Amino acid sequence: MTESLAIRRTFWLLSRPMSTARASLAIAEALIPGSSTLRAADEVTVRRAEEIMGSLHPALLPVWRAAQRTLDAAAYGRRGQPFQALGAREQDDLLRRWERDPVLGRPLAIVSFVYKLVHFDEPPRKGLPLADALERPRWLQQVVRGDDWEGGDVECDAVIVGSGAGGGVVGRELAARGHAVVFVEEGQLHRRDAFDGSAVRAHQRFYRPAFSVGNVLMPIFVGRMVGGSTAINGGTCIRTPDSVLTRWCEDFKSDAFSAEAMAPLFERVETVLEVAPARREIIGPIGDVMARGCDALGWNHFPLSRNAPDCDGSGFCDFGCATGARRSVEIAYLPPALQGGAQLFTGTKVE
Repeated sequence: MTESLAIRRTFWLLSRPMSTARASLAIAEALIPGSSTLRAADEVTVRRAEEIMGSLHPALLPVWRAAQRTLDAAAYGRRGQPFQALGAREQDDLLRRWERDPVLGRPLAIVSFVYKLVHFDEPPRKGLPLADALERPRWLQQVVRGDDWEGGDVECDAVIVGSGAGGGVVGRELAARGHAVVFVEEGQLHRRDAFDGSAVRAHQRFYRPAFSVGNVLMPIFVGRMVGGSTAINGGTCIRTPDSVLTRWCEDFKSDAFSAEAMAPLFERVETVLEVAPARREIIGPIGDVMARGCDALGWNHFPLSRNAPDCDGSGFCDFGCATGARRSVEIAYLPPALQGGAQLFTGTKVE
């Protein structure tokens, strides 16, 4: 450790309650020990984890710190010392035991997920195209932050709550028929220059803070932005299966949802989205591996259809497409509606 790093580490430890600071750092270092090619966890890792927990909800930060102290104290039961006082081998042995523990396994999984998420979330050094100065199309004049609106009441024919796959399509169809449409969106409009490939910043700005907790912690990818989840997904476009359409017809006692009735509507949406099978060069070598396995088992296989005609395979779809290659709702559907006079209020929640 260099002298300057030692000074920074000492100052950082003294700036917080000693037990929590040391416990947090010890746990992070044990979970991510590093290697000759990977940087080990350090104070920056711990600080960024606290920042993201606090950004999700202020009440989570004391719970997060309490979890660190609990894991630190749990080592007393087997080693007679806190986790922070143990050697690296003893710490690793305890982590392996805790992973299978019915009580400590879940909090350890959460702590591990957060530390690894923030630690390995480094901006890509290459492969991600950066957005140049963006054009300012006229339809942007129809987008207003709710907090900035000073125009009083708004008269319209239809209010569309949400600007994702459902709201965006319905709003455009109504606007095209001459109706006065107002979109109300809880999130903000993020354009290509906001998509920097960071998983942490994507979850802070583009997603709802939702996770499923089981034997592992998994984020639930639900968008909270203009375009909804269509702006931060992989672009896979699959038609509703015939079996589901048949059930809808039975439930609603109508043939309006039959495969025959829906086919021209699917085609219309797919035309706007420019849906087509993914190109082989974009699928990559893993596609060949899957194909060989399916052939050996006698299974059918085919490329997924996607609404990304200009995809270059950068692989950052879930954090926003910096090239605009994917025809998500805020690209394919909202601009025509706004050009036709529709209004979009962002940062506005409907209760």
